[in-house]
Amino acid sequence: DASECVPGCMCPSGQLDDGQGSCVKNESECSCQHNGQFYKPKETVYQDCNLCICEGGNWICTKNNCSQSCIIYGSGHHKTFDMRMYEFQGHCSYVAFKNKCSNKTVEQNIEIITEDEPCGSTGTTCSKTVRIQLGRNVIILTDGKSKKEVLENGTQISYDITDRGFYIVLVSDIGLTVIWDRKTYFVIQLESHYKVSHSNCLLGIAETCSHKYQLKHGLVEADVKL
Repeated sequence: DASECVPGCMCPSGQLDDGQGSCVKNESECSCQHNGQFYKPKETVYQDCNLCICEGGNWICTKNNCSQSCIIYGSGHHKTFDMRMYEFQGHCSYVAFKNKCSNKTVEQNIEIITEDEPCGSTGTTCSKTVRIQLGRNVIILTDGKSKKEVLENGTQISYDITDRGFYIVLVSDIGLTVIWDRKTYFVIQLESHYKVSHSNCLLGIAETCSHKYQLKHGLVEADVKL
């Protein structure tokens, strides 16, 4: 009876909408969504320190007791170790994390620097390059890949880098882990024995690069603003 028809699109009887405009026969074929992106069944993402796998339209995640995390993503979004949220824009290099020992030389530093660059046509900036110094080793994450530089002197800190699907994961033997999605999302994780304050991440919070304190290497440190 045409009077009982309802306008719109729907799947045939016995099939399911997979959320992307297609119909699937089984729930196990449904995709999952994370940060606005769809993932196929069996694909994985990281949520803090937990690995999540797409199963039947839902994320099934490990239940690890996560360490302290700092998250930087998108166009100027930052979540610090103490769970505070900040947003700022600035075409600069920023110190996201570093050890605070004043008697350390450059070669003994543990330091993570992000390089914010313009992204898109709206004037916003994104962290597209991450520079990680572990003693004498410097690891640079950029253009979807990692590369290594070695300083002449300094402490040797062991680490491993692995490719895990959409992510590159760096794990060091000092309890520092960096997870990067090869684009503009990365996580800094510290094991519980570290003592951190919100200013460790981010040291470089700013809206502009003017009227800031100068750090070594010509980088800027700004007043933290909510």
